[in-house]
Amino acid sequence: GVGMTPAALLGHARQELEAIVPGLSLRGTEWAAWRVDRAERSMPGGRRPDDVQLVVEGNVITAWPTKLALAPRLADRLLEAIAFTPGDQPEVPSEWPRPAVALPPWETEAEWTSVP
Repeated sequence: GVGMTPAALLGHARQELEAIVPGLSLRGTEWAAWRVDRAERSMPGGRRPDDVQLVVEGNVITAWPTKLALAPRLADRLLEAIAFTPGDQPEVPSEWPRPAVALPPWETEAEWTSVP
């Protein structure tokens, strides 16, 4: 859907859902689309990575799950990289500010379309 307009993407998504879930009623549902840029490690030839990516450079670890289904695998690899043992409780200094967490796109999207 990267090259589609939001309206075309929503129409395509609806057709796909109706094709794979017979009898599904989408009447009254609301839809929205927003563009998300992928964040993943650059691979030779512009290919997409086929596994989690973990790069250790000095005291910096950069990690990409590649897809959310692989996030647990990435977590395991990160724990190995930092030699963390489950049950360890690293101490976070109390003076460190708590980071703000962004709202999910469905909470901020202004343009919703009803399915007729």
